[in-house]
Amino acid sequence: MEFFFEDEDKTWRGRMKDFFETLWWRVEDFIKDWIWPAYKFKYLVFNPQDVVKLTKLSKTSWCDKDEKMYQAVMELVKIFIEEENPEEHVLWYRDEEGNEVGHKYIKYDGSELLFPEYEGHWIMDMIKEIYNWYVEVEPELSHDRDTLLNFWGTYLYGQHKSVETESGLYRLDLIPESIPTEMSFFEGKDIDWTTIEKYCEGNRSNVLVKDFISIKMRDLEDKIYKKRQKMLHLAVEVRSYLWT
Repeated sequence: MEFFFEDEDKTWRGRMKDFFETLWWRVEDFIKDWIWPAYKFKYLVFNPQDVVKLTKLSKTSWCDKDEKMYQAVMELVKIFIEEENPEEHVLWYRDEEGNEVGHKYIKYDGSELLFPEYEGHWIMDMIKEIYNWYVEVEPELSHDRDTLLNFWGTYLYGQHKSVETESGLYRLDLIPESIPTEMSFFEGKDIDWTTIEKYCEGNRSNVLVKDFISIKMRDLEDKIYKKRQKMLHLAVEVRSYLWT
C-alpha cells in the first residue's frame, strides 16, 4: 500500500486522511459493483425489514398487544413520512400544469367509505393528519392528561383514614379538611398552571369545585382513546398508498 505515502513531506495526520479516504473509495466501489449483496447487508445489520421499532415503548417493560398494535401502525406511518420522503417521489396533489393527478379518498366499485366525512380529500392530507396526530397532537394531550392526573392525585384526592365497620371490616373515609377550599392553598406550590388552565373554562378557581378536575381528566382520556381508534382505522384506509 505504498501509494498512500507518495508525498514524504506529508504529516502523519495527512497520511491517515489519505488512507481513510482511499479505504472509503474502495468500500464505495465494492457497494456499487455488488449493489444487491450490499443492500442485503445494510438491511440485515442496520435496517432489518422484518422489525418495526416501537420508539415510544420501553424495551424492559411489559406492554400488552393492543398498545403494541397501535404503536406499530403509527410508527409505520411515521417512517413512511420521515424516511421515505414520499412527496419527493410521487405526485400526491397536482402536476406542474395544475392538473389534479394525485390520489383522493373516493368510492371504488360502489364500496362504502369507512369515513364518509373524508370523501374527496387528498390521500396525502389524510396520511399527514395521522402523522401529525402521532407526532404532535397526541404527545401534547398525553402530557396534559398526566399533568391533570398528577395535580388531582397530589392536591385534590385528599387524605383518607381507615375506619372499622360493624362487621369488623375496614373502609377508607375521606378526611374533608385535607381537600383545599381556597386558592391560597396552592401558593408556593410547584404547579403547571399553564397546562391546567387550558381545562379550567376561563376560571382557575374551578379546580376547587368537587370532581371538576377528575371529570376533565376522564373526558381527556376518552378523547385520546377515541382519537387513537380513529387514527388507527384511518391508517388502514390509506394503507394501500404507503409506497414510494
